[in-house]
Amino acid sequence: EYEVAEEAFTYSVKLGESSPYYLSSKVKLLDVKRDRLFAENKYGREDLLQLRSDYLDLLDELGKNAYTLKVIFNLAELNAYYLDDISAGEQLLKEVLVIKSVTETDRAEAKIALADLMILKGEIWEASLLYSQVEKSFKYDRIGERAKFKNAKIAFYTGDFYWAQAQLDVLKGSTSKLIANDAMDLSLTITDNIGLDSVAEPLEMFARADLLLFKKDYDQALKTLDSIPKFFPLSSLKDEVLFKKYEVA
Repeated sequence: EYEVAEEAFTYSVKLGESSPYYLSSKVKLLDVKRDRLFAENKYGREDLLQLRSDYLDLLDELGKNAYTLKVIFNLAELNAYYLDDISAGEQLLKEVLVIKSVTETDRAEAKIALADLMILKGEIWEASLLYSQVEKSFKYDRIGERAKFKNAKIAFYTGDFYWAQAQLDVLKGSTSKLIANDAMDLSLTITDNIGLDSVAEPLEMFARADLLLFKKDYDQALKTLDSIPKFFPLSSLKDEVLFKKYEVA
């Protein structure tokens, strides 16, 4: 109910700075605008640029600190994934790493987001290094397990399937059901499609398509997926290809 939420937060903001909910309402109001824009999926570049301008105005008012972390993360995502300005997103996340008031967990979240951007830039091993730092610092924590899973995905993207599977087998016992399920799903994808009598090339193509999907390069992802049954009609990946195409859609 975006209109109702927007009306409520706007009312709270208009009560003025003396209101205890003034700052949080300003942040939430922008969250509503962002969520509404992406949910309706009818935005153009001008809408995205206006949203970025709103984020920048809010950061000018409130500053970059632990309180505005969500704003910084959302702006970094907007720049990198929607406005094709990876450098701007990268700069914002690097600033988070040096803000003294943020917690170590917040700093780890920034490293994971930064590593994701390194993948977009094609700097795979830099991304892996950042994930590994988080994994090492939070070895028995969910955020560490998430970083470990992302590192396993890097191995999957680059065709190192056996190393990826070794990491995934560990993550199947994760305390997070989501991570455990994702690890099991990816592990089964590898097991089912790279047996003794299978060739690795179709799975390598599938992994490339998965990477393109992560980069939001949907056209190239679909072309790559369509190539698998074309060049490897007997491949066991037919189900996975259809499911990925559904995800793209």
